[in-house]
Amino acid sequence: MGHKEKKAYLAAIRKRYRKGNKELKSRILDEFCAVCKYHRKYASNLLWQPFRKKRSKTKKRGKRSIYNQSYILEPLTKIWLSTNQMCSKKLKAALPIWLPFYEDEYGQLLEESKNKLLVISASTIGSFEI
Repeated sequence: MGHKEKKAYLAAIRKRYRKGNKELKSRILDEFCAVCKYHRKYASNLLWQPFRKKRSKTKKRGKRSIYNQSYILEPLTKIWLSTNQMCSKKLKAALPIWLPFYEDEYGQLLEESKNKLLVISASTIGSFEI
């Protein structure tokens, strides 16, 4: 039985378990343990836990990324594709070499974006979903 099936089964019997008398609860708990292969105490705790709503995607904690902007990601993506999708550590080393060729091909970059591309770390480059 997969995780989703166990979760659905738990949701189906939780209400019945809470409303039942001691004898009914014991039978439901035995059945739940046998079907899901849980220990009795863990199963009992699951049946008494409140329903949990799915958390909506909340904002990430911490400072906003200064690199996740189109005027930085666009040149970075084009250079990455031109270098045959080089790994982030090698791409970091290759950026100073490739930036002049990028500017010849696509036009002059803003000074701010050029500086950010030159100081970006390899781990930050690797975290982007390019």
